[in-house]
Amino acid sequence: MNEALYSNTFQHQTHLQNCSCLFSLHISSGKYHRANFCMVSVICFAYVN
Repeated sequence: MNEALYSNTFQHQTHLQNCSCLFSLHISSGKYHRANFCMVSVICFAYVN
């Protein structure tokens, strides 16, 4: 991730934590399996995208 993105998401640590967990799963599994499990992920994805 970019530093700017980190700065923006730094305010939302809880979102960032969920996002990092989800990203790890996405890279590992290659699927958004935990997407529906964590609703915060949607907000995080919005920040990333």
